[in-house]
Amino acid sequence: MKALRIFILFMGIAFISCESDDEIETQRFGAGGDIWVQFASEALSIPENSTEALEVSVLLAADSNPNGVTVSIDIETDAPTGAFTLSPGTEIVIPAGELSASFFIQPVDNDEVDGDSELEITLSSSDAPVGLGGGPAFSTVDVLITDDDCPPVYSSSYDVAVTSSSAGAAPGHFVNLEPVPGTTNEFTVTSTWGPDFVAFATGDPSFEGRFLYSARIVVNDDFSVTVIGDDTWADGGTGTYTTCTDTFEFTLEQSLFTTAFTVDIVMTGR
Repeated sequence: MKALRIFILFMGIAFISCESDDEIETQRFGAGGDIWVQFASEALSIPENSTEALEVSVLLAADSNPNGVTVSIDIETDAPTGAFTLSPGTEIVIPAGELSASFFIQPVDNDEVDGDSELEITLSSSDAPVGLGGGPAFSTVDVLITDDDCPPVYSSSYDVAVTSSSAGAAPGHFVNLEPVPGTTNEFTVTSTWGPDFVAFATGDPSFEGRFLYSARIVVNDDFSVTVIGDDTWADGGTGTYTTCTDTFEFTLEQSLFTTAFTVDIVMTGR
């Protein structure tokens, strides 16, 4: 009888112990257990000249979201004022029935060499704990906006590609870019469309080396380009200069030919 009492007591202790373990597991992993919000990534980047906004996702770690969750963010940045826009704002709502939501960062492109910008975005408050498991991981995302502008460094000579709107691709050539004394953004070239362009366009080799379309090229503050022809028939043109590739692209007007047409020029630094 004594042995039977000891066996029953042992079984009772074992039963109580198992029940306690089940309760702990239910509280930790079952319905109504821990939930949190976090960023989907800890580091993102986008070029300044991107035409599409950067999507930053906030995730809700939960089995369900019956009532919706509101999350607030703080932003610390060294970006100059107006360098980016934020949509919809610093308060993000994860709607009921959803487990994620996003906000968007749109860089504002400019023509200034102002360096990369860094944004440190932190989940500052929420209806649920923030960060992975309620801890610091994934509670902050670092966003890098990379500057797409380079300081202008003009080459002394350029390869030139020429395309006529009437006659197609013309012979290529190269030109020397001569700075105009006393300026840092004006240059002269002896021939924009090349020494053989008129011979090519007319099919008459006797025009080789004639009507060169010499001009002054002005690079404006916004890196647009103005071309001023030296001859009365050289009506000039407009275009752009790309600093990072040292490339001029402009379209020339002319009244040398009785037939009106334009000529596209691409000058690439050697």
